[in-house]
Amino acid sequence: MVRKKALMVTHSYYPRDPRVRREAEALVAEGYEVDVICLRDEGERWRDKVNGVGIHRLPVRRHRRSGAIVYALEYAAFFVMACACVALLFAARGYRLYQTHTIPDFLVFSTILPRILGAPVVLDMHEVMPEFFAAKFGLGARHPLVMALEFLERISTRFASAVLTVSDPIRDILQRRGTPARKVTVVMNSADDRIFGGTRAETRKAQGDTGALRLAYHGMLSELYDLEPVIRAIAGLRAKGVGGVEFHILGGGAMRERYLSLARELGLAAEVVFHDEVAV
Repeated sequence: MVRKKALMVTHSYYPRDPRVRREAEALVAEGYEVDVICLRDEGERWRDKVNGVGIHRLPVRRHRRSGAIVYALEYAAFFVMACACVALLFAARGYRLYQTHTIPDFLVFSTILPRILGAPVVLDMHEVMPEFFAAKFGLGARHPLVMALEFLERISTRFASAVLTVSDPIRDILQRRGTPARKVTVVMNSADDRIFGGTRAETRKAQGDTGALRLAYHGMLSELYDLEPVIRAIAGLRAKGVGGVEFHILGGGAMRERYLSLARELGLAAEVVFHDEVAV
């Protein structure tokens, strides 16, 4: 029996991107042979296999805290290499399904050869790119870059056979900009039951229940996802005599030092706890 085969393309570090990894492993569980084209970080192997997923890493790394031109060059370099890699793997492996993950949206065009020849292509939109860069660089809605990104978004969703995204608000934005409702499916970033499958009582017992209200944020620490109001709110609660609240921050990014300094400034060393990035 010929096994079904799927190829994913992501401008991220696999398997450190939980959404991409879970979708790839879900396909493996459904009987697919799955390969992923992704970035290559320092010390990582060019070829690898993790939980049944074949990994093909390209010699491009992320340049965080950079300007728009650096981002554009990084995306362009990865896109060109991904186009070549998709074409080679298409010829060698003959996949039945292709999926690209944003950002950038135009990465979906790396699958142009199999798409022209009739293969289905799924575009998984983790972010809305115009709003993402408008917030990151403080741009207005009518800025040329934002308008160009809206154009790229429209042609990318039109090119794809189907579109996935992470929330109802992003789905609504896509529909307002012309993507048909029938084309968009929301698949939220929910917890993995294999890891977080215990009951609340079991979780508390495993953690050592102190009676504290534990809040957690996991992900990129950037201006786009502002945690300062949460940290200040915890300080405000403590000033009113409300204790027993812990805020655990997992991850890294440009704002990590700012949040560390703010927590120290407000005397929240016990309440605001910083952890390194955790791969789950």
